Amino acid sequence: MIIKSLAYKKYNINCMEVIAMPEKRKRNIIICSLCTVLLFMALGYAAFTAQLNINGTTSIAGNWNVKITSVQKKESTAGASNLSDPKYDDLTASFSAVLTSPGDYITYDITVTNDGNIDAELADIKVSRNTNPAIVFETSGIDKGSIVEKNGGTANLIVKITYSDKITSQPDVTNANLKVTLDYTQQGKTDGYVPNNKIKVGGNEVELVTDGDGLYEDSTEPFRYIYKGGSPNNYITFNGEEWRIIAIEADGTIKIMKNASIEKRAFDANGVRINGYCSLSDVPGHGCNVWAKNTDFARADVRYHGRVEQDSELKTYLNTTYYNSLKANKTAIENHPFYYGSVTWENDDIDKQVSEEHNASTLSNIGLIQSSDHIKSNADTSSCGTFRQIRTHFNNCKSTTWMIQSNWYYTLSPDGNSSNYLLIVDSNSNVSYADASRNDASIVPALYLKSDTELSGTGMRGSPYTITNYKD
Repeated sequence: MIIKSLAYKKYNINCMEVIAMPEKRKRNIIICSLCTVLLFMALGYAAFTAQLNINGTTSIAGNWNVKITSVQKKESTAGASNLSDPKYDDLTASFSAVLTSPGDYITYDITVTNDGNIDAELADIKVSRNTNPAIVFETSGIDKGSIVEKNGGTANLIVKITYSDKITSQPDVTNANLKVTLDYTQQGKTDGYVPNNKIKVGGNEVELVTDGDGLYEDSTEPFRYIYKGGSPNNYITFNGEEWRIIAIEADGTIKIMKNASIEKRAFDANGVRINGYCSLSDVPGHGCNVWAKNTDFARADVRYHGRVEQDSELKTYLNTTYYNSLKANKTAIENHPFYYGSVTWENDDIDKQVSEEHNASTLSNIGLIQSSDHIKSNADTSSCGTFRQIRTHFNNCKSTTWMIQSNWYYTLSPDGNSSNYLLIVDSNSNVSYADASRNDASIVPALYLKSDTELSGTGMRGSPYTITNYKD
């Protein structure tokens, strides 16, 4: 996990992987099922690890020497401890911890020292979005605009990691990724600060844009980069077929979707899942709209919730029959969290929508896009940047997104007002809804390529990216 910056804020962040260990013998009178959960978590969670990076930036003159000089464990509960001693060099720091059970926490004190002869000002702070509700991440001590004085001045970033006491069962997704940047520049020169405008896509440097077709910095999910516009150069060959790159994720994985439907079929057939949450259907017999089995799935309005006891038929099909049919590049696939939380109908807040989608997740090899992926693919953010705007202006929005198929297709996002409707994307770019049981829906698979995937090519349709290191 890479950290590059922070301010005093509270974040629930996928920054770490936490080991949850069995309770001590003196507490073994807990309900048996909870003991089983904790034991499973001990096997399922890897260590929490974190890394902090500091980047020197533009407008620097004289002796510039800002670095990390110390990482110390501070406070902790009895059930929290270092997994290994903190490590650091000039620009990076890393630490690992074990959290035993909900409510445990540990804090670290990270010292940034300015041994140069120029006062350093924190020009930019960027923190990745939380993707693991089991972990609460808090920081304090360093804020944008704060100064580290020259000739030995210091600043301290306090990091607190807590195993959320709201967690009562084993989450399906047990890994977590946090990125934070601290970007320093010469004091008084922050107006001249220019962030890096290029990123690497499979080892190829791609310039970021702010208008037209191309690769954009995601405005709602830091460290994520998305392709927008009617015709960006995001073509990639996967399994000998034409796919498109959706995004470069914060964890370095590359999210792609097939550029055509594989077939037409239902998300979930009538009467297959009829217990718990799936029994709440507003229209009986129209299928259940939840992608994966879930201990307690709730609609976006939180009025209705309950256990989902089975995966959707489509999840099972895509991750068995379809996955097994892949002939090439199969080893490039990352078993990755797919987010399927229900979405408030016709919302006008894309950041809130992403947060809602992240309320439920599961690991899958193959999935579908989230409805926010489609919304974010539109380069006209002023008219087509939210669910409600696309619903209002979809005829105009059609020309400024590439993520349209000849037929409507399912997303992973349940309609937050229903337990049987899913949000869909139609051929006019409109975000609408349909029953989970509709067998005339196009199925357009999506997946994540591993972060070390190497690509050749330019991304143009006539010269698509080609995977060079995971061919089989």
